[in-house]
Amino acid sequence: MKKVIYLAGAALVMLASASCEKKETGKQSVEKTAMVFTAISEEGGLKTTIKDDGTTAVWSATDKLKVFTAEDTNGSECTIKSGIGESTAEFEGQCAKNGPWTAICPSSAATSFTGGAINFTMQATQTYAAKTFAAGAMPCVAYSATNTFNFKHSFGILQLNLKLESDQTGSVKSITVTDKGGEKLNGTFTVTPSSSAVATKSGTDGTASITLDCGAGVALSTSTATEFWIVVPAGAFASGFDIKVTSTENIEVELSTAKDNTITAGKIKEMPEQVIGLKKTTKGKAYATEVDKDVNWVQL
Repeated sequence: MKKVIYLAGAALVMLASASCEKKETGKQSVEKTAMVFTAISEEGGLKTTIKDDGTTAVWSATDKLKVFTAEDTNGSECTIKSGIGESTAEFEGQCAKNGPWTAICPSSAATSFTGGAINFTMQATQTYAAKTFAAGAMPCVAYSATNTFNFKHSFGILQLNLKLESDQTGSVKSITVTDKGGEKLNGTFTVTPSSSAVATKSGTDGTASITLDCGAGVALSTSTATEFWIVVPAGAFASGFDIKVTSTENIEVELSTAKDNTITAGKIKEMPEQVIGLKKTTKGKAYATEVDKDVNWVQL
């Protein structure tokens, strides 16, 4: 980082040091200093990585915070110092000296801060991870007048549980979830952590679908259901969802529910187990087994 230097006569006077410096933000001069923030995960909530017990939220080595203040609207990035694999971690970076501070994880250069609100982009595609959510897909935010952040999540999780009919084999290449009411599931979102951690859709960009990319494929079992976690905005999706499961052989199975599926920030909405078939019929069409009518699922 550049240091602010002034000349006093023939002497060179350095007013900024490695631990404290001034940065120009537009017409403002922001004094920055070496800061260490304690980041605490939401009790009982989700975070950036989930331990094998499926409930404990922990920080990972690649996590970074973007920290803003009213003066530092461009934000400063903090990297993890300690606490990898724990629910409480320390992050360090050159940040605005005077708070209060507003933070978001994950950090992104495209994230902006205006009038106390963080604006960020929810991507239309997420990458499958076993028994957890896609890396970088689950934003969490915090606001504090001290160097301790109590993070809360801005989105929720839709968990699908899929297994195959007996005597079948098959792998899932992708899963696309679409809100039947047309609510935008991706695009630009806004959150004001000083008042609420829940993000709301802003702007007209984005679509009503989220796709989980399973790469080379996730094999399904005939005995035990496989979990698929998809990050979606919080809210009451009164019209339900359409779900399209595509196999590695490009066979498509479509499921739909008209039931109100309310998603709560920081919580998992677990759907009942679904048994599907990934074989072609004589007409080359995919098919699915009869689904659980108790949750208002409809086979297409």
